[in-house]
Amino acid sequence: MGGMGFIENYKAVIMRDSMLISINVLEASRKYGAKRFFFSSSACAYNTELQKDPNNPALSEDMAYPAMAEAGYGWEKLYTEMMCEHFMEDFGLETRSARYHNVYGPLGTWRDGREKAPAAMCRKVLLAGDSGEIDIWGDGDQTRSFMHIDDCVEGLRRIMDGSFAEPINLGSAEQVTINQLVNLVERIAGVDIQ
Repeated sequence: MGGMGFIENYKAVIMRDSMLISINVLEASRKYGAKRFFFSSSACAYNTELQKDPNNPALSEDMAYPAMAEAGYGWEKLYTEMMCEHFMEDFGLETRSARYHNVYGPLGTWRDGREKAPAAMCRKVLLAGDSGEIDIWGDGDQTRSFMHIDDCVEGLRRIMDGSFAEPINLGSAEQVTINQLVNLVERIAGVDIQ
């Protein structure tokens, strides 16, 4: 798993490795007659400027273009979504793609830049304690949606059982600012940071 800290520091490695994995698994699915292929995409496929704008929080599927995806990782996701569409058109391989939005849950990664925002904020708040400060990327007003892993699995099952073949968002409709997330973690942890 890679959170934003990891994604920002290893763009080429992530893009290269993810593309090789995706292309090889997609080709093997075609070659060996898989009935349906699932691609795990990401909200990072969306234009990064849209993701920074707190006045434009809800990302809909039609907003992926004009493209300006997250460097490395996001571009690989957008490219592989297109490969899935072409494999369906050219070879008849049914494909499904879901753009995940901040999946969290038990046993998730919580350190070394690989964690998602909920785990990162929990770690930062606990390490800061009552008197500390935490580092938040941006001003904290940027919004995100978060989804528990159990809800993600249920959504994935529905996508695979359904007939909708275009990339689709898989996440909560509820938008939360990073500042709201930090405040929630503070309340739960019983601390008050700067």
